[in-house]
Amino acid sequence: MDFRVAETISALAHRASKRVGLQFPEGLTKYAIDIAQQIQCGAHVETVILADMVYGACCVDDFTCDSLAVDTLVHYGHYCLVPPLHDTDSHCSKVLYVPVEVDLAASIDVFVELVKSTLSPGTTVALVSTAQFLPAIQAAKVKLTPHFTVTIPRIAPLLEGEILGCTAPSLGGSSDIFYFGDGKFHVEAVVLANPHSAVFQFNPYTNTLEKETYDAEATLERRVTAMHQASTAKTVGIVLSTLGRQGNPKLMKHIKDLLSGCKISHFVLLLNNISPEALSPFTNVDAWVQVACPRLSVDWGTSFTKPLLSVCEAEHVFNRHTLTPSCSTTTSTLPATASTSAETETTNSTISPGSFTRYPMDNWASSGSPWSIPAHRV
Repeated sequence: MDFRVAETISALAHRASKRVGLQFPEGLTKYAIDIAQQIQCGAHVETVILADMVYGACCVDDFTCDSLAVDTLVHYGHYCLVPPLHDTDSHCSKVLYVPVEVDLAASIDVFVELVKSTLSPGTTVALVSTAQFLPAIQAAKVKLTPHFTVTIPRIAPLLEGEILGCTAPSLGGSSDIFYFGDGKFHVEAVVLANPHSAVFQFNPYTNTLEKETYDAEATLERRVTAMHQASTAKTVGIVLSTLGRQGNPKLMKHIKDLLSGCKISHFVLLLNNISPEALSPFTNVDAWVQVACPRLSVDWGTSFTKPLLSVCEAEHVFNRHTLTPSCSTTTSTLPATASTSAETETTNSTISPGSFTRYPMDNWASSGSPWSIPAHRV
């Protein structure tokens, strides 16, 4: 793994940094002390390790650094993602992003051979990955191009081929998609965005290729059920995450405006860690809208006693200007295969297969979705 220690020391010297914060995602925390010691000795600075959970680049914690008089934050494992606070904000100049790329030359050759043995020549193939492995898929594309039509899609503002657990390109079923990386969080985002495509995962640490079997349809059905339940809510709690930059105050205001327009009672709750235990004392709440990560609702929504909607879901339930009408008494039908029932019921909103046929994975996309973060610059 390349932590770019020498480059970091040089950059800190150029900035004349005195106190430096170091932030690592969970998988890299075991290297934190060693990296901190190298930087402290090499750059002659004081280092502080930020140990709160880091789920992604959205958790960059420059706010805490400001309160601790940290003049530079080094954030490992991701590229710059967070929009500035305002037009004159120098967020990206205060933070050094180190993607920690991994050299996997041997695994790239294994990957290429596995793809060749899996698909017929001439098949259209799309390659995606996370920050650590972007150079690997570029190298793989060169080796695969003589045999296949190879694309590396981009969903702006991410880099070419880069995906997040909440943001992945939708390719319309036109390609077989290969995710180069370990873990399930990111590849599940690809499946959610492309429920009708064949999605494969190559794990570069085990050199294995598997076809992903994540059930996007069942996930969608669960979320539509939660949206139906929330559509009759009389009191809604809005949970704004305080974990790094995960919570977006302007998105929170947007949700407040939607609920006010529907004349639904609501309040705001600030939480660093959104969990069933943290929300359980609020027994008079009918539904929650969390302004944090959509995957919190997608992956763990059923763990909560009351519906926990993402901003995207709340948009479909409460916004009278989206494709899904709301704030009026209308007829609403669940998908025929939904686990609850396909019976018609009266609710505050219309949520149907026609308006919510796949789960949007565009939380950070600059495509203009009303629930995406770039549409509401902090």
